[in-house]
Amino acid sequence: MEILRFLEQLQMLEVRMGEYGKLHIKLNAQKVPKAKLPPPLIALLSETNAYRRHMNRHT
Repeated sequence: MEILRFLEQLQMLEVRMGEYGKLHIKLNAQKVPKAKLPPPLIALLSETNAYRRHMNRHT
């Protein structure tokens, strides 16, 4: 939750309601070029991207 608040304060996070109450979260990091992302978020994003690449290779 701390990371979400940080991103909302910098206007780097966009949240939309989708079908059946699903939340769609979009990072707008390119809109705030001087903002430094917190290390936990960088680790989470790199882990998520690595997992996505792994799944794309093996499906």
